[in-house]
Amino acid sequence: MAPIHTLDIEGFRAFSRLTLSALAPVNLFVGANNSGKTAMLEAIEAVVSYASPFVLYRASIARGETRVRRDARGDDSIGVDVRRWFHGQDLEANPCFQITA
Repeated sequence: MAPIHTLDIEGFRAFSRLTLSALAPVNLFVGANNSGKTAMLEAIEAVVSYASPFVLYRASIARGETRVRRDARGDDSIGVDVRRWFHGQDLEANPCFQITA
């Protein structure tokens, strides 16, 4: 995998827009709780996963952003609250977000 030198996040989780440039091979991100450090790492993981939605699904499970539903047969399924993936958590028609590196 090629190194990431610049990261642009738009409309993802807590970020309306974030640009990081001049990234080094090793970087240290420090910030207060709930400031977006994990969301930034999820964005990077989403980029390097080659558009696999499983990355976001797994992150939602780890964050507890799911609901278990039991159908009439007694089978459980996991529903993901995708509103939390998007800045502002307010879905309109045709929602989208962009992560590039």
